[in-house]
Amino acid sequence: MTRYIDIPGFTPTVQAPIDPSLTDGHLLLIVPGKPVDGYWGSGLDIPNLAASRLAAITGNPGPTATVFNAFANPQSGQIERTAKNRPHFMVSHLANTSGGTAGLGAGAGIQIPIAVRDWIQAHPTHDFYLSLGFRLTRQYTGTSPTVYPLASLKSPDLGGTRTSVGITAANALAGTPASSSVERLGFTTASLPADAAEKFAAITSDGYALSGVLSTVALYLGAVNTATTNKAPSIAVTRLAIADLTAGTNLTHGGVAAADLDAWSASLSAGGYYNGDTNSDPAVLVP
Repeated sequence: MTRYIDIPGFTPTVQAPIDPSLTDGHLLLIVPGKPVDGYWGSGLDIPNLAASRLAAITGNPGPTATVFNAFANPQSGQIERTAKNRPHFMVSHLANTSGGTAGLGAGAGIQIPIAVRDWIQAHPTHDFYLSLGFRLTRQYTGTSPTVYPLASLKSPDLGGTRTSVGITAANALAGTPASSSVERLGFTTASLPADAAEKFAAITSDGYALSGVLSTVALYLGAVNTATTNKAPSIAVTRLAIADLTAGTNLTHGGVAAADLDAWSASLSAGGYYNGDTNSDPAVLVP
């Protein structure tokens, strides 16, 4: 029999410290392996650690982001939880298909809360920050597009991409807006010194209107067109963030990215909650 003792004046807690990267401009922050407050539970929803910030900015709730699986079959692609609870999106290089809805093909990814989508859609002149921390578990092998868009703020068919971070077949990180564009306000990248497969990318874009309705799909793995069929990368998601720097207080790309990068690095370093994580090999599980 379990017994509990009430000690006056002592209030135990199992809450992990608030993520140090959060600002008053954050709309979304998911860290699926963060103990307690960010932990990806038994369902498909990952807690939005910026939910209170989102509500304060927009007046609308958005407590979770959602993992979705639209692979045609298990041979086409699969999702697993890594040992440290990261969602691992694995795409076949033999049986993936380019058919599907909304121009994205048959794949899997993460959808953001509608409140986040609606706020971005309604404020095209604001400066938006997008970041992704991930482990690259299978290389992108395509050439068109040159950069495979991993995380994006875009219209459903990718034709109206506003902001994105992605990876090339040479494992280089890149983003939209392009480096030559005046709309790019900052771009920060890093790879973990001890393991170059662990990567981080963050980009901030000056406001401009989308050519269509913003999609709720912020992260996608699978064929985005016929040229990427059986060529898409596979990744395990470490963290994903979206912030409205215009809505926040004295926020800059450099300041937000530095705190985000530090939190990413700490989670993977000795003593971090992702340290020592393991995952299946996509080349074995979904050849």
